[in-house]
Amino acid sequence: MLVLGIILVLIAGGAIVAALLGGAGQPAVFDLGGLEVQTNTLGAFLFGAATVLLLVVGLGMMRAGAARASRRRRERKELKRLKKLEGQESAATTTTPAAEPHAGGAHADPAAPRTEGGLTTTGNPPPPR
Repeated sequence: MLVLGIILVLIAGGAIVAALLGGAGQPAVFDLGGLEVQTNTLGAFLFGAATVLLLVVGLGMMRAGAARASRRRRERKELKRLKKLEGQESAATTTTPAAEPHAGGAHADPAAPRTEGGLTTTGNPPPPR
């Protein structure tokens, strides 16, 4: 790819040199609808170069705008996902005590079984031996 780029740059450089040195005095006439423009070959070359420059700038602006829109869409999607996740977490924390009435706390039954460290225990002490 690098070699192809270098070859294209050399070809473009040769075209520029040929346009500047050769045929600068020969007239060229362009019919632009109702407007007729008369210039030499150097003027035609510079007009073409300006047209290509405008094309490249326009394509670059379109690419930047599309990238910005894509980035904004991705950020909006991520924010929506985070809000949904946050809503699920807040709903889970508010329903956890109601779903597990014997999970502990001030009103828990001391004799009810509880899970601690993966083991189910009761609130009663072990019987004496």
